[in-house]
Amino acid sequence: MATPATVLGLTPRQRHLSRWQMLKNERNSWLEHWRDLSDHVNPRRARFLSTDRNRSTRNTTIINSTPTSAAKILTSGMMAAISSPARPWFRLTTPDPTLAEQGEVREWLHQVEELVREALARSNLYDCLREVYDSLAIYGVAALHVEQDDQDILRGFVFPVGQYALATSATQRIDTVYRELSMTTRQLFQMFGRDKCSNSVHTAYDAGNLDQWFEVLHVITPNEDYEQGKLGPKGKAWASCWMEMKADNSAGYLRESGYEEMPVICPRWEVTGEDVYGWCPAMHALGDCKELQHLEKRYAQAVDKVVNPPMLAPSTMMTRRISLLPGDTTPVDGITGHQKVEPAMVIAPQALSAVETKIAKVERRINSAFLADLWLLQTQADGKMTATEVAARQEEKMLQLGPVLHRFQNEGLNPLFDRVFALLHRLGLIPEPPEVLDGMNLRVEYLSIVETAQRVLGAASVERFAAFVGSLITMSPESIDKVDVDEVIDGYAAALSIPPDMVRADENVAKLRAARDQRLQAQQQGEAMMAATQGAKNLAGASMEGDNGLTRIAQQMGIEPGVPTGQA
Repeated sequence: MATPATVLGLTPRQRHLSRWQMLKNERNSWLEHWRDLSDHVNPRRARFLSTDRNRSTRNTTIINSTPTSAAKILTSGMMAAISSPARPWFRLTTPDPTLAEQGEVREWLHQVEELVREALARSNLYDCLREVYDSLAIYGVAALHVEQDDQDILRGFVFPVGQYALATSATQRIDTVYRELSMTTRQLFQMFGRDKCSNSVHTAYDAGNLDQWFEVLHVITPNEDYEQGKLGPKGKAWASCWMEMKADNSAGYLRESGYEEMPVICPRWEVTGEDVYGWCPAMHALGDCKELQHLEKRYAQAVDKVVNPPMLAPSTMMTRRISLLPGDTTPVDGITGHQKVEPAMVIAPQALSAVETKIAKVERRINSAFLADLWLLQTQADGKMTATEVAARQEEKMLQLGPVLHRFQNEGLNPLFDRVFALLHRLGLIPEPPEVLDGMNLRVEYLSIVETAQRVLGAASVERFAAFVGSLITMSPESIDKVDVDEVIDGYAAALSIPPDMVRADENVAKLRAARDQRLQAQQQGEAMMAATQGAKNLAGASMEGDNGLTRIAQQMGIEPGVPTGQA
Protein backbone atom coordinates (compact mmCIF):
# COMPACT_ATOMS: atom_id res chain seq x y z
CA MET A 1 0.00 0.00 0.00
CA ALA A 2 1.34 3.41 -0.94
CA THR A 3 2.31 5.71 1.93
CA PRO A 4 1.46 9.44 1.87
CA ALA A 5 5.11 10.22 1.16
CA THR A 6 5.04 7.94 -1.88
CA VAL A 7 1.90 9.62 -3.16
CA LEU A 8 3.59 13.00 -2.87
CA GLY A 9 6.55 11.70 -4.83
CA LEU A 10 9.08 12.09 -1.99
CA THR A 11 12.23 10.01 -1.96
CA PRO A 12 13.06 8.02 1.20
CA ARG A 13 15.69 10.62 2.01
CA GLN A 14 13.17 13.47 1.69
CA ARG A 15 10.68 11.56 3.86
CA HIS A 16 13.22 11.32 6.67
CA LEU A 17 14.20 14.97 6.39
CA SER A 18 10.53 15.96 6.47
CA ARG A 19 9.84 13.83 9.53
CA TRP A 20 12.93 15.18 11.26
CA GLN A 21 11.53 18.68 10.88
CA MET A 22 8.16 17.58 12.27
CA LEU A 23 9.78 15.91 15.28
CA LYS A 24 11.81 19.04 15.98
CA ASN A 25 8.67 21.16 15.84
CA GLU A 26 7.00 18.79 18.31
CA ARG A 27 10.06 19.06 20.56
CA ASN A 28 10.27 22.88 20.53
CA SER A 29 8.41 23.51 23.81
CA TRP A 30 10.70 21.06 25.59
CA LEU A 31 13.75 22.59 23.95
CA GLU A 32 13.17 25.99 25.54
CA HIS A 33 12.66 24.33 28.91
CA TRP A 34 15.88 22.34 28.49
CA ARG A 35 17.79 25.52 27.66
CA ASP A 36 16.57 27.08 30.89
CA LEU A 37 17.59 24.00 32.86
CA SER A 38 20.97 23.92 31.18
CA ASP A 39 21.62 27.59 31.99
CA HIS A 40 20.79 27.14 35.68
CA VAL A 41 22.02 23.61 36.48
CA ASN A 42 24.63 22.24 34.05
CA PRO A 43 25.50 24.19 30.89
CA ARG A 44 27.82 21.48 29.57
CA ARG A 45 25.48 18.49 29.29
CA ALA A 46 23.25 19.67 26.40
CA ARG A 47 23.89 20.62 22.78
CA PHE A 48 21.23 22.75 21.14
CA LEU A 49 23.19 23.80 18.02
CA SER A 50 25.45 21.72 15.84
CA THR A 51 28.00 24.53 16.08
CA ASP A 52 28.25 23.99 19.85
CA ARG A 53 30.85 21.29 19.28
CA ASN A 54 34.28 21.72 20.87
CA ARG A 55 33.30 25.00 22.52
CA SER A 56 33.82 25.72 26.18
CA THR A 57 30.53 26.74 27.76
CA ARG A 58 30.87 29.17 30.64
CA ASN A 59 28.59 29.42 33.63
CA THR A 60 27.28 32.84 32.73
CA THR A 61 24.10 32.39 34.81
CA ILE A 62 25.29 30.27 37.72
CA ILE A 63 26.70 32.20 40.69
CA ASN A 64 25.75 29.78 43.45
CA SER A 65 26.71 26.21 42.47
CA THR A 66 24.22 24.46 44.78
CA PRO A 67 21.98 23.22 41.89
CA THR A 68 24.98 21.77 40.04
CA SER A 69 26.28 20.09 43.21
CA ALA A 70 22.82 18.72 44.09
CA ALA A 71 22.46 17.21 40.61
CA LYS A 72 25.91 15.65 40.93
CA ILE A 73 24.99 14.13 44.31
CA LEU A 74 21.79 12.66 42.85
CA THR A 75 23.70 11.27 39.87
CA SER A 76 26.37 9.68 42.07
CA GLY A 77 23.73 8.29 44.42
CA MET A 78 21.80 6.67 41.58
CA MET A 79 25.00 5.20 40.16
CA ALA A 80 25.86 3.68 43.53
CA ALA A 81 22.30 2.53 44.24
CA ILE A 82 21.43 1.05 40.85
CA SER A 83 24.50 -0.04 38.89
CA SER A 84 27.67 0.33 40.92
CA PRO A 85 30.64 -1.43 39.23
CA ALA A 86 32.03 -2.08 42.72
CA ARG A 87 29.43 -4.73 43.60
CA PRO A 88 27.15 -7.27 41.91
CA TRP A 89 23.98 -5.38 40.98
CA PHE A 90 22.16 -7.94 38.88
CA ARG A 91 21.52 -11.66 38.80
CA LEU A 92 20.25 -13.95 36.05
CA THR A 93 17.57 -16.50 36.81
CA THR A 94 14.73 -18.38 35.15
CA PRO A 95 10.97 -17.80 35.31
CA ASP A 96 10.69 -21.12 37.14
CA PRO A 97 12.47 -20.91 40.53
CA THR A 98 12.78 -24.69 40.86
CA LEU A 99 14.50 -24.86 37.47
CA ALA A 100 17.03 -22.27 38.56
CA GLU A 101 18.03 -24.57 41.45
CA GLN A 102 19.23 -27.34 39.16
CA GLY A 103 23.01 -27.70 39.27
CA GLU A 104 23.82 -27.31 35.59
CA VAL A 105 21.38 -24.41 35.24
CA ARG A 106 22.83 -22.58 38.23
CA GLU A 107 26.37 -23.03 36.98
CA TRP A 108 25.46 -21.80 33.48
CA LEU A 109 23.61 -18.75 34.84
CA HIS A 110 26.54 -17.87 37.09
CA GLN A 111 28.97 -18.24 34.19
CA VAL A 112 26.89 -15.95 31.98
CA GLU A 113 26.60 -13.40 34.80
CA GLU A 114 30.38 -13.24 35.06
CA LEU A 115 30.73 -12.85 31.28
CA VAL A 116 28.26 -9.95 31.22
CA ARG A 117 29.96 -8.27 34.18
CA GLU A 118 33.35 -8.61 32.50
CA ALA A 119 32.02 -7.17 29.24
CA LEU A 120 30.43 -4.20 31.03
CA ALA A 121 33.59 -3.51 33.04
CA ARG A 122 35.78 -3.72 29.94
CA SER A 123 33.62 -1.31 27.95
CA ASN A 124 32.78 2.34 28.62
CA LEU A 125 29.17 1.58 29.56
CA TYR A 126 29.62 2.43 33.24
CA ASP A 127 30.83 5.90 32.24
CA CYS A 128 27.84 6.16 29.93
CA LEU A 129 25.41 5.13 32.67
CA ARG A 130 26.61 7.96 34.86
CA GLU A 131 25.91 10.40 32.03
CA VAL A 132 22.49 8.81 31.61
CA TYR A 133 21.65 9.40 35.28
CA ASP A 134 22.84 12.99 35.01
CA SER A 135 20.68 13.60 31.95
CA LEU A 136 17.68 11.99 33.64
CA ALA A 137 18.06 14.15 36.74
CA ILE A 138 18.38 17.42 34.80
CA TYR A 139 16.30 16.89 31.63
CA GLY A 140 14.05 13.92 32.42
CA VAL A 141 15.20 11.89 29.41
CA ALA A 142 18.38 10.23 28.15
CA ALA A 143 19.52 8.33 25.07
CA LEU A 144 22.26 5.66 25.18
CA HIS A 145 23.37 4.00 21.94
CA VAL A 146 25.11 0.61 22.44
CA GLU A 147 27.19 -0.79 19.57
CA GLN A 148 29.59 -3.67 19.04
CA ASP A 149 33.24 -2.68 19.33
CA ASP A 150 36.18 -4.53 17.83
CA GLN A 151 38.48 -3.56 20.69
CA ASP A 152 36.30 -3.52 23.81
CA ILE A 153 33.39 -5.76 22.63
CA LEU A 154 30.84 -3.09 23.59
CA ARG A 155 30.81 0.67 23.07
CA GLY A 156 28.30 3.20 24.33
CA PHE A 157 27.45 6.69 23.07
CA VAL A 158 25.29 9.06 25.11
CA PHE A 159 23.45 11.56 22.91
CA PRO A 160 23.41 15.13 24.28
CA VAL A 161 19.95 16.53 24.95
CA GLY A 162 18.93 18.87 22.13
CA GLN A 163 20.72 16.80 19.50
CA TYR A 164 17.99 14.20 19.02
CA ALA A 165 14.22 13.83 18.79
CA LEU A 166 12.09 10.81 19.75
CA ALA A 167 8.77 9.23 18.85
CA THR A 168 6.72 6.53 20.57
CA SER A 169 4.72 3.54 19.41
CA ALA A 170 1.04 2.89 20.07
CA THR A 171 2.06 1.28 23.37
CA GLN A 172 3.92 4.47 24.45
CA ARG A 173 7.33 2.85 24.04
CA ILE A 174 10.08 4.92 22.43
CA ASP A 175 10.83 3.21 19.14
CA THR A 176 12.12 6.02 16.90
CA VAL A 177 15.27 8.13 17.23
CA TYR A 178 16.35 10.94 14.90
CA ARG A 179 19.74 12.47 15.65
CA GLU A 180 21.56 15.32 13.93
CA LEU A 181 25.31 15.37 14.54
CA SER A 182 28.50 16.76 13.04
CA MET A 183 31.25 14.66 11.48
CA THR A 184 34.56 15.69 9.96
CA THR A 185 35.69 14.87 6.43
CA ARG A 186 38.09 12.28 7.79
CA GLN A 187 35.41 10.65 9.97
CA LEU A 188 33.01 10.39 7.01
CA PHE A 189 35.66 8.71 4.86
CA GLN A 190 36.58 6.32 7.68
CA MET A 191 33.02 5.34 8.49
CA PHE A 192 31.33 5.25 5.09
CA GLY A 193 34.03 5.28 2.39
CA ARG A 194 34.61 7.74 -0.42
CA ASP A 195 31.99 6.32 -2.77
CA LYS A 196 29.14 7.05 -0.35
CA CYS A 197 30.14 10.64 0.42
CA SER A 198 28.91 13.69 -1.49
CA ASN A 199 30.93 15.88 -3.85
CA SER A 200 31.32 18.48 -1.10
CA VAL A 201 33.06 15.94 1.10
CA HIS A 202 35.23 14.82 -1.83
CA THR A 203 36.27 18.43 -2.48
CA ALA A 204 37.15 18.99 1.17
CA TYR A 205 39.13 15.76 1.33
CA ASP A 206 41.06 16.43 -1.88
CA ALA A 207 41.90 19.93 -0.61
CA GLY A 208 43.30 18.46 2.58
CA ASN A 209 40.51 19.84 4.78
CA LEU A 210 40.23 16.65 6.83
CA ASP A 211 38.71 18.44 9.82
CA GLN A 212 35.98 20.34 8.00
CA TRP A 213 32.59 19.68 9.58
CA PHE A 214 29.48 18.33 7.84
CA GLU A 215 25.99 17.81 9.26
CA VAL A 216 24.74 14.22 9.28
CA LEU A 217 21.34 12.73 10.20
CA HIS A 218 21.09 9.26 11.73
CA VAL A 219 17.65 7.63 11.80
CA ILE A 220 16.61 4.47 13.70
CA THR A 221 13.00 3.33 13.25
CA PRO A 222 10.99 0.10 13.19
CA ASN A 223 11.51 -1.60 9.85
CA GLU A 224 8.29 -1.34 7.85
CA ASP A 225 9.66 -3.82 5.29
CA TYR A 226 10.83 -6.38 7.83
CA GLU A 227 10.87 -10.00 6.65
CA GLN A 228 12.02 -12.54 9.20
CA GLY A 229 14.95 -14.60 7.97
CA LYS A 230 15.67 -12.24 5.07
CA LEU A 231 19.30 -11.31 4.45
CA GLY A 232 20.37 -7.68 4.50
CA PRO A 233 18.50 -4.65 5.93
CA LYS A 234 15.07 -6.20 5.27
CA GLY A 235 15.91 -9.00 7.69
CA LYS A 236 16.40 -6.58 10.57
CA ALA A 237 13.55 -5.57 12.88
CA TRP A 238 14.95 -2.03 13.18
CA ALA A 239 15.98 0.06 10.18
CA SER A 240 18.99 2.36 10.35
CA CYS A 241 20.12 4.94 7.80
CA TRP A 242 22.72 7.71 7.67
CA MET A 243 22.56 10.70 5.34
CA GLU A 244 24.22 14.04 4.76
CA MET A 245 21.90 16.88 5.67
CA LYS A 246 23.00 19.30 2.92
CA ALA A 247 23.62 16.84 0.12
CA ASP A 248 21.62 17.00 -3.10
CA ASN A 249 18.07 15.64 -2.91
CA SER A 250 19.00 12.97 -5.42
CA ALA A 251 21.71 11.67 -3.12
CA GLY A 252 21.20 8.36 -1.41
CA TYR A 253 22.11 7.17 2.05
CA LEU A 254 25.60 7.14 3.45
CA ARG A 255 24.66 3.77 4.92
CA GLU A 256 21.49 1.69 5.10
CA SER A 257 21.49 -1.16 7.58
CA GLY A 258 19.54 -2.40 10.57
CA TYR A 259 19.49 -3.95 14.01
CA GLU A 260 17.88 -7.08 15.41
CA GLU A 261 16.96 -5.21 18.61
CA MET A 262 16.58 -1.55 19.45
CA PRO A 263 20.16 -0.25 19.92
CA VAL A 264 19.22 3.04 21.61
CA ILE A 265 17.99 2.89 25.21
CA CYS A 266 15.83 5.90 26.11
CA PRO A 267 14.77 5.94 29.80
CA ARG A 268 12.65 8.75 31.23
CA TRP A 269 12.35 9.94 34.84
CA GLU A 270 8.56 10.34 34.87
CA VAL A 271 6.03 10.69 32.07
CA THR A 272 2.60 12.29 31.82
CA GLY A 273 0.05 10.69 29.51
CA GLU A 274 1.19 10.38 25.91
CA ASP A 275 4.15 12.76 26.32
CA VAL A 276 7.27 11.59 24.56
CA TYR A 277 9.69 13.33 26.90
CA GLY A 278 9.83 13.07 30.68
CA TRP A 279 10.02 15.46 33.59
CA CYS A 280 12.42 15.35 36.51
CA PRO A 281 13.73 16.90 39.77
CA ALA A 282 15.50 19.78 38.02
CA MET A 283 12.19 20.91 36.54
CA HIS A 284 10.66 21.03 40.03
CA ALA A 285 13.63 23.03 41.32
CA LEU A 286 13.97 25.43 38.37
CA GLY A 287 12.12 28.28 40.11
CA ASP A 288 14.29 27.89 43.20
CA CYS A 289 17.42 27.74 41.03
CA LYS A 290 16.51 31.06 39.42
CA GLU A 291 15.66 32.64 42.76
CA LEU A 292 18.94 31.43 44.24
CA GLN A 293 21.02 33.13 41.54
CA HIS A 294 18.97 36.32 41.93
CA LEU A 295 19.50 36.32 45.71
CA GLU A 296 23.22 35.67 45.33
CA LYS A 297 23.53 38.60 42.96
CA ARG A 298 21.64 40.91 45.32
CA TYR A 299 23.68 39.67 48.28
CA ALA A 300 26.93 40.36 46.46
CA GLN A 301 25.71 43.83 45.57
CA ALA A 302 24.78 44.51 49.20
CA VAL A 303 28.17 43.30 50.45
CA ASP A 304 29.87 45.46 47.82
CA LYS A 305 27.95 48.52 49.03
CA VAL A 306 28.99 47.78 52.61
CA VAL A 307 32.66 47.30 51.73
CA ASN A 308 32.87 49.95 49.00
CA PRO A 309 29.74 52.14 49.30
CA PRO A 310 28.76 55.01 47.02
CA MET A 311 29.95 58.25 48.62
CA LEU A 312 28.64 61.81 49.18
CA ALA A 313 31.02 64.82 49.19
CA PRO A 314 30.50 68.62 49.22
CA SER A 315 30.83 70.20 45.82
CA THR A 316 33.64 72.44 47.13
CA MET A 317 35.71 69.31 47.80
CA MET A 318 35.15 67.80 44.38
CA THR A 319 37.58 70.30 42.77
CA ARG A 320 40.50 68.55 44.40
CA ARG A 321 41.66 64.96 44.73
CA ILE A 322 39.88 62.98 47.46
CA SER A 323 41.50 59.74 48.52
CA LEU A 324 39.50 56.89 49.97
CA LEU A 325 42.49 54.59 50.32
CA PRO A 326 43.36 53.30 53.80
CA GLY A 327 46.10 55.45 55.41
CA ASP A 328 46.08 58.07 52.68
CA THR A 329 45.57 61.83 53.42
CA THR A 330 43.26 64.33 51.74
CA PRO A 331 44.12 68.00 52.56
CA VAL A 332 41.14 70.15 53.56
CA ASP A 333 41.08 73.98 53.96
CA GLY A 334 40.31 75.38 57.38
CA ILE A 335 37.12 77.03 56.26
CA THR A 336 35.81 73.85 54.80
CA GLY A 337 37.41 71.54 57.34
CA HIS A 338 34.09 70.65 58.88
CA GLN A 339 32.99 69.19 55.56
CA LYS A 340 33.45 65.46 55.08
CA VAL A 341 32.99 62.58 52.63
CA GLU A 342 30.42 60.02 53.83
CA PRO A 343 28.51 57.00 52.45
CA ALA A 344 25.43 57.82 50.41
CA MET A 345 23.66 54.84 51.99
CA VAL A 346 24.24 52.50 54.91
CA ILE A 347 23.37 48.79 54.67
CA ALA A 348 22.10 47.46 57.99
CA PRO A 349 23.76 44.19 59.10
CA GLN A 350 20.29 42.73 59.64
CA ALA A 351 19.62 43.04 55.92
CA LEU A 352 22.63 40.88 55.04
CA SER A 353 21.61 38.34 57.65
CA ALA A 354 18.08 38.18 56.25
CA VAL A 355 19.38 37.54 52.74
CA GLU A 356 21.74 34.85 54.02
CA THR A 357 18.83 33.12 55.77
CA LYS A 358 16.72 33.26 52.62
CA ILE A 359 19.56 31.83 50.53
CA ALA A 360 19.93 28.94 52.99
CA LYS A 361 16.21 28.15 52.74
CA VAL A 362 16.31 28.13 48.94
CA GLU A 363 19.39 25.90 48.95
CA ARG A 364 17.59 23.41 51.21
CA ARG A 365 14.62 23.35 48.83
CA ILE A 366 16.92 22.66 45.88
CA ASN A 367 18.72 19.85 47.73
CA SER A 368 15.35 18.39 48.67
CA ALA A 369 14.11 18.49 45.06
CA PHE A 370 17.24 16.65 43.90
CA LEU A 371 16.99 14.21 46.86
CA ALA A 372 20.51 15.29 47.80
CA ASP A 373 19.49 15.62 51.44
CA LEU A 374 18.52 11.93 51.43
CA TRP A 375 21.85 10.76 50.05
CA LEU A 376 23.74 12.82 52.62
CA LEU A 377 21.60 11.92 55.63
CA GLN A 378 24.39 10.09 57.43
CA THR A 379 27.13 12.64 56.70
CA GLN A 380 24.90 15.53 57.72
CA ALA A 381 23.58 13.89 60.88
CA ASP A 382 24.51 15.47 64.20
CA GLY A 383 26.39 12.95 66.29
CA LYS A 384 26.31 9.17 65.93
CA MET A 385 23.24 7.34 64.69
CA THR A 386 22.03 3.98 65.91
CA ALA A 387 21.53 1.09 63.51
CA THR A 388 17.77 1.60 63.80
CA GLU A 389 18.10 5.25 62.79
CA VAL A 390 20.31 4.36 59.82
CA ALA A 391 17.80 1.73 58.67
CA ALA A 392 14.91 4.19 59.03
CA ARG A 393 16.69 6.82 56.99
CA GLN A 394 17.60 4.29 54.32
CA GLU A 395 13.95 3.27 54.15
CA GLU A 396 12.98 6.92 53.68
CA LYS A 397 15.41 7.16 50.79
CA MET A 398 13.99 4.03 49.19
CA LEU A 399 10.44 5.37 49.39
CA GLN A 400 11.54 8.40 47.38
CA LEU A 401 13.45 6.44 44.75
CA GLY A 402 11.26 3.34 44.46
CA PRO A 403 8.98 4.48 41.58
CA VAL A 404 11.91 6.00 39.69
CA LEU A 405 13.94 2.79 39.98
CA HIS A 406 11.01 0.72 38.76
CA ARG A 407 10.57 2.87 35.64
CA PHE A 408 14.31 2.91 34.99
CA GLN A 409 14.43 -0.88 35.16
CA ASN A 410 11.65 -1.14 32.56
CA GLU A 411 12.87 1.56 30.18
CA GLY A 412 16.60 1.47 30.88
CA LEU A 413 18.11 -1.67 32.35
CA ASN A 414 15.90 -4.30 30.68
CA PRO A 415 16.54 -2.98 27.11
CA LEU A 416 20.23 -2.57 27.98
CA PHE A 417 20.50 -6.22 29.04
CA ASP A 418 18.62 -7.37 25.96
CA ARG A 419 21.05 -5.48 23.77
CA VAL A 420 24.21 -6.54 25.62
CA PHE A 421 23.19 -10.20 25.83
CA ALA A 422 22.25 -10.29 22.13
CA LEU A 423 25.59 -8.77 21.10
CA LEU A 424 27.57 -11.20 23.24
CA HIS A 425 25.53 -14.13 21.92
CA ARG A 426 26.09 -13.16 18.28
CA LEU A 427 29.82 -12.87 18.99
CA GLY A 428 29.80 -16.46 20.27
CA LEU A 429 30.79 -15.48 23.81
CA ILE A 430 27.74 -16.97 25.54
CA PRO A 431 28.20 -20.74 26.19
CA GLU A 432 25.57 -23.20 25.08
CA PRO A 433 22.79 -23.40 27.67
CA PRO A 434 21.55 -26.68 29.17
CA GLU A 435 18.85 -28.41 27.17
CA VAL A 436 16.22 -27.59 29.78
CA LEU A 437 16.68 -23.89 28.96
CA ASP A 438 16.27 -24.31 25.22
CA GLY A 439 13.94 -21.57 23.95
CA MET A 440 13.34 -20.14 27.42
CA ASN A 441 13.64 -16.42 28.16
CA LEU A 442 15.85 -15.53 31.09
CA ARG A 443 14.86 -13.12 33.83
CA VAL A 444 17.12 -10.46 35.32
CA GLU A 445 16.89 -9.64 39.01
CA TYR A 446 18.38 -6.27 39.98
CA LEU A 447 20.20 -6.06 43.28
CA SER A 448 19.90 -2.32 43.81
CA ILE A 449 19.86 -0.80 47.29
CA VAL A 450 16.07 -1.13 47.33
CA GLU A 451 16.07 -4.82 46.47
CA THR A 452 19.09 -5.49 48.67
CA ALA A 453 17.44 -3.80 51.64
CA GLN A 454 14.32 -5.87 51.11
CA ARG A 455 16.38 -9.04 50.84
CA VAL A 456 18.28 -8.24 54.01
CA LEU A 457 14.97 -7.79 55.81
CA GLY A 458 13.94 -11.20 54.48
CA ALA A 459 17.20 -12.72 55.70
CA ALA A 460 16.62 -11.24 59.15
CA SER A 461 13.22 -12.91 59.24
CA VAL A 462 14.82 -16.25 58.38
CA GLU A 463 17.35 -15.77 61.18
CA ARG A 464 14.61 -15.07 63.72
CA PHE A 465 12.66 -18.11 62.52
CA ALA A 466 15.75 -20.35 62.79
CA ALA A 467 16.46 -19.05 66.30
CA PHE A 468 12.85 -19.73 67.31
CA VAL A 469 12.96 -23.28 65.94
CA GLY A 470 16.29 -23.85 67.70
CA SER A 471 14.75 -22.91 71.03
CA LEU A 472 11.86 -25.33 70.44
CA ILE A 473 14.16 -28.24 69.55
CA THR A 474 15.80 -28.08 72.97
CA MET A 475 12.37 -28.74 74.51
CA SER A 476 10.92 -30.98 71.80
CA PRO A 477 13.52 -32.56 69.47
CA GLU A 478 10.84 -33.96 67.15
CA SER A 479 9.76 -30.41 66.24
CA ILE A 480 12.62 -30.29 63.71
CA ASP A 481 10.45 -32.54 61.52
CA LYS A 482 8.23 -29.50 60.87
CA VAL A 483 11.04 -27.53 59.16
CA ASP A 484 12.44 -28.08 55.68
CA VAL A 485 16.02 -27.15 56.52
CA ASP A 486 17.17 -27.34 52.90
CA GLU A 487 14.61 -24.74 51.84
CA VAL A 488 15.60 -22.51 54.77
CA ILE A 489 19.23 -22.60 53.62
CA ASP A 490 18.31 -21.90 49.98
CA GLY A 491 16.04 -19.02 50.98
CA TYR A 492 18.68 -17.47 53.21
CA ALA A 493 21.36 -17.76 50.51
CA ALA A 494 19.05 -16.16 47.94
CA ALA A 495 18.19 -13.31 50.32
CA LEU A 496 21.88 -12.48 50.77
CA SER A 497 22.74 -13.05 47.07
CA ILE A 498 25.26 -15.76 47.95
CA PRO A 499 27.14 -17.03 44.82
CA PRO A 500 25.65 -20.31 43.62
CA ASP A 501 28.98 -22.16 43.86
CA MET A 502 28.85 -21.75 47.65
CA VAL A 503 25.59 -23.68 48.03
CA ARG A 504 25.19 -27.18 46.62
CA ALA A 505 22.37 -27.83 44.19
CA ASP A 506 19.50 -30.09 45.29
CA GLU A 507 20.54 -33.01 43.07
CA ASN A 508 24.14 -32.86 44.34
CA VAL A 509 22.89 -32.85 47.92
CA ALA A 510 20.72 -35.90 47.12
CA LYS A 511 23.74 -37.77 45.69
CA LEU A 512 25.87 -36.82 48.67
CA ARG A 513 23.24 -38.06 51.11
CA ALA A 514 22.68 -41.27 49.14
CA ALA A 515 26.41 -42.03 49.26
CA ARG A 516 26.47 -41.28 53.00
CA ASP A 517 23.48 -43.63 53.57
CA GLN A 518 25.23 -46.39 51.61
CA ARG A 519 28.38 -46.03 53.69
CA LEU A 520 26.31 -46.05 56.91
CA GLN A 521 24.36 -49.11 55.77
CA ALA A 522 27.57 -50.94 54.85
CA GLN A 523 29.04 -50.05 58.24
CA GLN A 524 25.95 -51.34 60.05
CA GLN A 525 26.02 -54.58 58.06
CA GLY A 526 29.69 -55.05 58.92
CA GLU A 527 29.04 -54.49 62.59
CA ALA A 528 26.13 -56.97 62.50
CA MET A 529 28.32 -59.62 60.84
CA MET A 530 31.05 -59.09 63.40
CA ALA A 531 28.52 -59.47 66.21
CA ALA A 532 27.13 -62.70 64.66
CA THR A 533 30.63 -64.12 64.22
CA GLN A 534 31.54 -63.35 67.80
CA GLY A 535 28.27 -64.91 69.01
CA ALA A 536 28.91 -68.11 67.08
CA LYS A 537 32.42 -68.28 68.46
CA ASN A 538 31.18 -67.85 71.99
CA LEU A 539 28.46 -70.50 71.47
CA ALA A 540 30.95 -73.04 70.17
CA GLY A 541 33.03 -72.81 73.33
CA ALA A 542 30.13 -72.91 75.77
CA SER A 543 29.84 -75.84 78.28
CA MET A 544 26.94 -78.29 77.96
CA GLU A 545 27.33 -79.51 81.55
CA GLY A 546 25.21 -78.30 84.47
CA ASP A 547 22.32 -75.94 84.49
CA ASN A 548 22.85 -72.85 82.29
CA GLY A 549 21.13 -70.97 79.51
CA LEU A 550 22.55 -73.17 76.77
CA THR A 551 21.49 -76.44 78.44
CA ARG A 552 18.00 -75.07 78.97
CA ILE A 553 17.70 -74.20 75.26
CA ALA A 554 18.94 -77.71 74.42
CA GLN A 555 16.31 -79.29 76.67
CA GLN A 556 13.58 -77.22 74.98
CA MET A 557 14.83 -78.51 71.61
CA GLY A 558 14.66 -82.15 72.91
CA ILE A 559 18.42 -82.56 73.30
CA GLU A 560 19.73 -83.99 76.53
CA PRO A 561 22.68 -82.11 77.98
CA GLY A 562 26.00 -83.93 77.68
CA VAL A 563 24.69 -86.16 74.81
CA PRO A 564 26.19 -85.43 71.38
CA THR A 565 23.79 -84.40 68.70
CA GLY A 566 22.46 -87.38 66.71
CA GLN A 567 22.65 -89.84 69.69
CA ALA A 568 19.74 -90.91 71.92
